Amino acid sequence: MNAGLIRRSIAFFTDFIFIAALISFTFTLVAAPIYRSTVDDFDIHYEAFQVLQEDRSEQLRDLNTEEYELRDQYEDGEITESEFNTELDRIRDERDAINEHYTEENYPQAYGVGNRYLFFSIVYGVFGFAAFHIAYMLLTKGHSIGRKLMRLRLAGNINILSLLLREFFWKYFYFVMTLGFGIIIDLYMIVLRTDKKTLRDHFSKTRVIVEDIKYPF
Repeated sequence: MNAGLIRRSIAFFTDFIFIAALISFTFTLVAAPIYRSTVDDFDIHYEAFQVLQEDRSEQLRDLNTEEYELRDQYEDGEITESEFNTELDRIRDERDAINEHYTEENYPQAYGVGNRYLFFSIVYGVFGFAAFHIAYMLLTKGHSIGRKLMRLRLAGNINILSLLLREFFWKYFYFVMTLGFGIIIDLYMIVLRTDKKTLRDHFSKTRVIVEDIKYPF
């Protein structure tokens, strides 16, 4: 019997959490230290970046609170529309001034180091997740922890090429190229089709099935 939406979803999220934890672990212990070692005085500049970000966030929070209070005063009739607009313009000008102040132009070393590190973190997370996921599926031959937990397994034409086609092209390239709509298409196909097969099942000539349960009696 081909697997339905609930079983496949639980298996997917179980594997997702496992791979995400692995990415976080390797980033913290390996990737981040290596990256930091390549930047002169990284700790000093990154600490300065964090302080600047905290200062900027605190000042913006104060302005947001002031704006909420201003709107309450206007709605309660405590100030006129003219007074409200004047104060609102002042708050917006101060917000723009804060955002213009906390830039890489004014703090080149701190923001340069901080922004590049954040960009590296995002790139490592995105591409690392894809790479780890593909390697994980190839090493387990598609019989991942999530699928085993839900008593699911891949059936059909299972080989390196079909797994790459299924796990890379139809799970990453296809989803990105369709701006995420591919996920919705997959969900509809699993729910509405009697064979519960998605596009990646058809094109890779595989399917996810529920293992037969053997009773001891």
